[in-house]
Amino acid sequence: MATDLAKRQQGEQFSVIDPPSLPQRAYWPNPLEFSLAGLAGGLILSLAWVILKEAADPRVRNEDDMQQWNTAKVIAAIPPLQTQAEEKQSSRLRGLEILAASAMAAVIPVMTVVAYLRH
Repeated sequence: MATDLAKRQQGEQFSVIDPPSLPQRAYWPNPLEFSLAGLAGGLILSLAWVILKEAADPRVRNEDDMQQWNTAKVIAAIPPLQTQAEEKQSSRLRGLEILAASAMAAVIPVMTVVAYLRH
């Protein structure tokens, strides 16, 4: 723009009276809105995935599932038989799942706020 003005007014001097001011933060994208949209989208997709997997799973887990597939009356059920090692491993895995879910539930909002405050 300055060179165009200099070509049109050859020999005349000009100067910028008021220098341009820079914005304090970005107009778009808003990091907080993007983070919240990503969090909501992730929750919706994960819930949809779980519901789809459960609906498509052909395993029979209880008497109601059995009656859905078979019209005969259920007269006996076999309880799950696990060894002590399997029970211990199952409880350890459940503890790790709870720990991971708790960590994610704590870290995601904190990092969202930190990212928002940095901008």
